[in-house]
This record gives sequence, structure tokens and C-alpha cells, in this order.
Amino acid sequence: MRNITLLSISILMFFILISCKKETKPLFEPNKCNGFSEFCDKKLENITTLMTHNSYNNSEKHFLVPNQDNSIYKQLSDGVRGLMLDVYSSGQGPILYHGIQQGGKQTLISAMLEINKFLTEKPNEVVTIIFENYCTHEEILQVMDTLKMRDLIYIHNGEWPTLQEMISSNKRLVLMVEFDMGGVPQELLYAWGNVLDSKFEFQSTNAMDCSENRGKNGLRTFYLLNHWISNSLGLPDKSQAKKANSFDILGERVKRCTNERGRKINFVGIDFYNLGDGLAIVDSMNGVQR
Repeated sequence: MRNITLLSISILMFFILISCKKETKPLFEPNKCNGFSEFCDKKLENITTLMTHNSYNNSEKHFLVPNQDNSIYKQLSDGVRGLMLDVYSSGQGPILYHGIQQGGKQTLISAMLEINKFLTEKPNEVVTIIFENYCTHEEILQVMDTLKMRDLIYIHNGEWPTLQEMISSNKRLVLMVEFDMGGVPQELLYAWGNVLDSKFEFQSTNAMDCSENRGKNGLRTFYLLNHWISNSLGLPDKSQAKKANSFDILGERVKRCTNERGRKINFVGIDFYNLGDGLAIVDSMNGVQR
């Protein structure tokens, strides 16, 4: 009787083990780069990234006439991987503001703290920043040194690595400046030597064409499509943002400009990224779904 009982227990334990083995999940998820495993073997020039225009000029930081609703950290958390920052010299170090300080301002160091927090929490993410720089290169890099972020900066040596290679080497922060000021240090890239962009002064969606703007005198690695509506004063027009960022408008323009220019759009720059279909359109261009 005892032998039968032991046999029954052994058989029961066997089936329990088999059942547990079937339900066991992998201890780790497959590697992802900027949110998708499909991106890991691709270079930055082979994917499309959502980029926010005047990223710092947002409602969470209480700017009077914002271009975005959410903070930089929230933008990145939601899937944005490109930022446009206007940076100026000041007695307190570099600051960010749109046109005039009275409309609101933020120190560059506080904005970079948000970015650093995200990059620290998400070690498989690569972020690109284009600075409209009215301060010296050294002032920007001093902020990186203060926050111990210089080691994160990608230094270009002629050929772009894959996202996985950038992540493995922990060179996950691409910094570009719009004004070279007579020479750019290796930690910064001259934007218009690497990026071709579209025009950006539109007051209606009907006016949005595919004309080239800066960086057109030569072959550029990246193509930036500027896509936002401003009012007659040049200020962001939130009332038109949802329509402008829709599949019908932004999705159609992306296809049209891709065909007209004969090249992939790498950065899609928009206002109020949380309104409309910006992220879904970028995912569609990349052939992925979040």
C-alpha cells in the first residue's frame, strides 16, 4: 500500500512539473531598440522618429503660449525620440525660451535632467536633439559635464552605427546645432551638414508643401519634415493641431514628400504631438505597431 502511495505521489509530481514547464515564461524579453526589436539592426537614418518642435515650450512648465502640452520627460515616455530646443546664453547658464523670456523659460540643465532621467531608466533608447543655439558650444557641453552626461554623447566618425551598436556602446544621445559658429566640437554635429529640412512657416494645412529649406546644398543623411501650424503672429495654433497631425493631413504629406524628394523622412517635427495621429503615422512608416 505504501509503495502504491509513493508511486501515486511521484506520478502527480511529474505532471505538476510538466505543467509548470509549459507555463514558464522567458526570464527576459528579446532586446528592443527605441521600443522595437525590428530597429536593433537598423541605423538611425533607416528609421522615422517623431520629433517635437520647441519641446521645452510646454504647458507642464507653464509657458504662456506652448507648443506642447506635456513635459519633455512625458514626451519621451510616450514615444517621442527627437527634441528641438532653443537655447540662449544667460548669467545663470544656458536657458530655453521661445522668442522672449516673458513667455516662460527653463534652464537647459533642468531640461537635460529630464532627458537624463529617461535615458537612465530606459537603457535601450536613443534620443536626438537639435539645438537652435544662441549660446556657445562650450556652454552646452558644460551642462553635459555638470550632469555627467558627456559619456552618453554619440561622436560621429564617418558612418552611422546600428541602434544596437549605439546602445551597446552607451552612445545614445545625438546632439546637433543649427549654427556652427566657426567650428563644431566632436560632441556636436552641425545640423545642416547632416540634415535636409522642409520649410516650416505655415498658417494652414493647404500651404504645406515639400519645398526644401536648409541643408539642401549637398547630400544629407537625414530628412526632417517640419509640420506645424502657426498663426499670423508666428505663434503655435493649437486649434489646428489635431487636424494637422491626422492621417488625412500629416499621413498624406509624409507620403507625398517621400515621393517628391525620393528619400525616407527620418524626423517628423510637430506641435502638440499628443493630438492627432503622429505616433501612429511614424509607426506605420516604420512598419511596426506599438
